[in-house]
Amino acid sequence: MRRALSLLLCVGLLAGCLPLGGCGSLYSNYREVEQLRVMQTLGLDDAPGGVTVTLAAAADPAGGAPPCFSAAGASVSAAIEAARQRSVEEDLFTGHLRQVLVGEAAARRSLEPILTFICRSPDVRLDMPLFILRDCTAREVMTEAGSGERGISEILQAAHGRLDAQAGGHVFTAGELLRSVERRGSGLVCALRYGPASESGGAPDAGEGAASGANAAEPPYTTAAFGGYAVIRGGALCEFLDPDAALGVDFLLNTVGIRELVVRDRFGAPVTLEIARGGTRLQPLWNEDGSLRGIEIYASVTASLLETGGALSAVESADYLTGQLEAAVSDRIGAALWLARTLETDYLGLRDRVEQAAPLRARRLETDLGALLPALELSIAVRGELSHSHDLEGGGAPS
Repeated sequence: MRRALSLLLCVGLLAGCLPLGGCGSLYSNYREVEQLRVMQTLGLDDAPGGVTVTLAAAADPAGGAPPCFSAAGASVSAAIEAARQRSVEEDLFTGHLRQVLVGEAAARRSLEPILTFICRSPDVRLDMPLFILRDCTAREVMTEAGSGERGISEILQAAHGRLDAQAGGHVFTAGELLRSVERRGSGLVCALRYGPASESGGAPDAGEGAASGANAAEPPYTTAAFGGYAVIRGGALCEFLDPDAALGVDFLLNTVGIRELVVRDRFGAPVTLEIARGGTRLQPLWNEDGSLRGIEIYASVTASLLETGGALSAVESADYLTGQLEAAVSDRIGAALWLARTLETDYLGLRDRVEQAAPLRARRLETDLGALLPALELSIAVRGELSHSHDLEGGGAPS
């Protein structure tokens, strides 16, 4: 009986100390949904003694400009907290971030601040897409891009979906970059270029057809285009690969998808091909002492014919254009390999491919493959197949 009374007394005291509401509640950090502003895009730029963080929400359904908050700090976390202090009406909720955007200057200095934040913060995921801007800052793009119904978050999501669907370039996540840097000291990040949508066949910019009034003061309608790949070495951006050379990277990584490629027919006229699929197989070459002598690269590509003048016979055109296709793919793979040799960096993951082809021999490699690349014999052989060649009409040379 005495124990029961003691237990009831303890429960009563505990209930008095922990009321169901108020500041002493277990739910003291509870916030109404109406008080939260959900941030979707995190931008990072260089700043003296630290970083500048920009947070952007989705476009306002009512048609208002997408809210954007920017602040500097000694670290990413400190800058985000400073940005929260600038929002006096709503709490900035960063638990639903969907992508990270890094300015070129910040990427060239170091990506370690953002990667460290991603690894340790409970608000972000390792599978978030990571983009690096070419020739501009994240703050500039995030505050000026878009229109009333389309902000930076919508532009990035559209770019991500477009690259995934058309395979114009592989979108690397923060986790993929971290694993690559940890394993071989280098990695790749998708690069983006921004400009008026009118340059890419989209909506006109604000100055077109708007001589005066409110429309003249609106910011340019801006869109994102694939800008190739950014090569990361030593935790920082060291070089860009243009979109043409990026196709060679896709072949070496076996991430080739549907993509257009323009070649020339025997009379110099442009012919548009659509790559349907492609990939590579590697064969390492060894010296008698077990050291790596070289790598043979065998590529295959299948493409269909989209546009041509049709001046040659079907058989002759198909044979010639297949050769042009093979030469174009070989050139792009060669450009990606040339940069790896120049930088002495295995950003392509060639060592992993060598280990898959010859596991036992690859274990004897004591030196990083990037350092070996300048001295290795590298050969490329491409086998192409052109479909829909029956669409070519017979005839003579163009007049």
